[in-house]
Amino acid sequence: AMSHLDALDALDVLAVPTTVVVGTEDKLLPPVQSDIMADRLRQNGFLHDYVVWEGIGHMSSIEAGAEFNEVLDEVLGKGVGELAS
Repeated sequence: AMSHLDALDALDVLAVPTTVVVGTEDKLLPPVQSDIMADRLRQNGFLHDYVVWEGIGHMSSIEAGAEFNEVLDEVLGKGVGELAS
């Protein structure tokens, strides 16, 4: 079911800075799909960052926990600062 999910149209209504995280070994959402998502967000002006991890699969928050937390800290830190201003 997930392999047929098309969320690209939803990206057109997403109006917040967004970070896309993908592992090169992700089989559920292959990197080519993340590339397309990042491109769409970039075109819409809402791509904050695009992070690609070599050798990591779909469960990046578990497989690369420390790195994932660093990205999350950066995103949340910037988000909190933007909301406060």
